Amino acid sequence: MLAYALISGGPAAITPFAAVWLHGQGIALPMLGICLAAPLMVRPLIAGPLAGWVARFGSPWGPMAILCGLAALAAILGLRSMPLPASLAIWTLASLAAGACIPILDATILSSASGTSHASLLPRAKSAGALAFLSASLTIGVCSARIGLMAIMLWAAASGVMAALYCAYSALRRGEAVQAQPDHPSAVQTPVTPAGRGSLALALCAAALIEASHGLHAVAMIGWKARGLGPEINSALWATGTLCDVIFLGLAGPLCHRLGSSRLLMVGAGAAMARWAGFAMAPALPWLFVLQGLHALSFTATCLASVQIAQALAHRRSKLGYQILTWATSTGLAGGVAVITSGPLYAKFGVQGYWLMSALAGLGLASALIFDRDFSSATRQRRLPGLHNAERGGERRELSPISI
Repeated sequence: MLAYALISGGPAAITPFAAVWLHGQGIALPMLGICLAAPLMVRPLIAGPLAGWVARFGSPWGPMAILCGLAALAAILGLRSMPLPASLAIWTLASLAAGACIPILDATILSSASGTSHASLLPRAKSAGALAFLSASLTIGVCSARIGLMAIMLWAAASGVMAALYCAYSALRRGEAVQAQPDHPSAVQTPVTPAGRGSLALALCAAALIEASHGLHAVAMIGWKARGLGPEINSALWATGTLCDVIFLGLAGPLCHRLGSSRLLMVGAGAAMARWAGFAMAPALPWLFVLQGLHALSFTATCLASVQIAQALAHRRSKLGYQILTWATSTGLAGGVAVITSGPLYAKFGVQGYWLMSALAGLGLASALIFDRDFSSATRQRRLPGLHNAERGGERRELSPISI
């Protein structure tokens, strides 16, 4: 929980201020969409090498210490005035280094949460990260209003050093005990059965479609401003979504155990469809707060379901690699494409473009339904107390009920 809080509330908390900082470095508005999407589009390119690099350490804490240190170094360089390509490179490095720690943390905690009694470990840890993210983003906003955009990189640098020190301390304290765990190394070397790959690809496709449906929401403040809503209301709307994330994650353990992650994925898709259809109708202000609250289901529940499905379907020595793959595809590549197209889409259709986002989430729901029918239903028929036992290609694998 402390690691999630230090990273999510530390260098990762500067993400909402990307457009403001890049624009302050001289990047023109028409180029902002491409610049914002750059770190997301790079994720699939580095996923394989990153997984292999982390696997060589055995312990996940050493790589996270290095990544947090890189984020802090990039932020320190960002304190100086630099040419536009250098500014973009600095932001991309800081975003990738901080963001890559999250799937490593996910794999670490899920490897120790295979039993039903530990179903709430991941949601509880992520709720600490979400609360820290909300607190940090509010603090950065206040500080940047007082001392300027320098506050964004100052926060990333100071918090990145703190997170790096904590991860380095954890690596030294755990020592060889973590290396003995069987679930971390060889993240990209051990093959997964064709059935497992096909099921995971279908689940990742569903998650990617649902996440991509959030692309148009990146420019939502433009529409709110056009309706006469001031900065205070805009900030309150964004904070509502994050607060609902914290509440949802605090309750998600029993919910995941009751529904299973495949059904939780369907819940996320249904919530996204309803959310974007509501925005397309240009509702009154009270309904905007309600629709923002659905972020806890449309986005957070989808992320939670996808990482748990990846943990269950991957070979025991491939779990870390598949968590990084999930991070690179569902919230990386799909999100990057969506962000790039959000500006032209909103310019052409306005709020009516949300109908397209709702249809995209509908495709994600259809993919999730197929996944649940083809894999999860068969698994539930063989449910044992505490574990699913699945046989694929002569290989017996244990699947946690919170994952399927």
